[in-house]
Amino acid sequence: MPALIAGAFMNLNFLWTGTVSTNPTLLLIAVVLLFAAKGAMYYGGDRFLMPVMMKKVQEWKQNHPRKHMKKSA
Repeated sequence: MPALIAGAFMNLNFLWTGTVSTNPTLLLIAVVLLFAAKGAMYYGGDRFLMPVMMKKVQEWKQNHPRKHMKKSA
């Protein structure tokens, strides 16, 4: 999300300098994605997939503790 906002800000700066190529289109896409992100995060598959994946990672961490590395002199 912060990268999307930074990219939109940079496109806006290019527009203010007078450079007009694909920047208006990219700026419009960035704004649409910024507003669509809220719905995408709510209705997306990550909402259901991430809790399952986090549970699997926690189980793996409990079953596979890190081995302590020897410190070399």
